[in-house]
Amino acid sequence: MNPTPSHTESVPTPAFDSLRELLHERTSCRAFLDRPVPRGVIEQVLGAAQRTASWCNAQPWQG
Repeated sequence: MNPTPSHTESVPTPAFDSLRELLHERTSCRAFLDRPVPRGVIEQVLGAAQRTASWCNAQPWQG
């Protein structure tokens, strides 16, 4: 039986380090530029969002 790691232990993986760095550098934008967002950028953002978990696996896009 493997012991459960404590909450104080770090997870020494490159993926976790990347995630931690992204979350640490995250900012909120409350001002917007007056120019259109290219369709390709919107499609990339939506494609990435589709791969994230939904709340309680609700999958509201599936009726």
